[in-house]
Amino acid sequence: KVTYSCNGQLATAEGAEGAQVNLRCAPGSTSTTAIGTSTTQTADDIVGTWDVYTGGLVGTPDENTAHYHATLVIRRDGSSYSGTIRFDDLARTENLTAIRYVGGELTFTRPPLLGRRTDQHYDAAMRNNKLTGSFSDPSDGNSRPYKWWGTHSSSR
Repeated sequence: KVTYSCNGQLATAEGAEGAQVNLRCAPGSTSTTAIGTSTTQTADDIVGTWDVYTGGLVGTPDENTAHYHATLVIRRDGSSYSGTIRFDDLARTENLTAIRYVGGELTFTRPPLLGRRTDQHYDAAMRNNKLTGSFSDPSDGNSRPYKWWGTHSSSR
């Protein structure tokens, strides 16, 4: 699937993965610009081990500063997922709940642990083998989301 612009109007064209896609504007149009491409996501794309980092509050100068590193592991069994996360500074592996991966979007919950009274809810989009998203931590008294990101560190 390719999104493109014809004289400022957005359009999409679809074709088989890796195939050439013809971009066509209305007769008389003079400008065709490809904006980006995407490939079909599969249920197994998210499976594997990920190096992930948490940043600061979204919308602050600190949001892209890596504060904590963790290893995220996602497994698939049929149509369901399971997973764990291990933050380097905590040195313990935590089981994740409510893991979903639909249309390139990952969501999961990190249950309360070590003084946190509430769940942390994570979401991220996977594009080009990278995760980028945010998570909320209601136990810190702040309703604003924090940024997180990651890359695959091993093959599936």
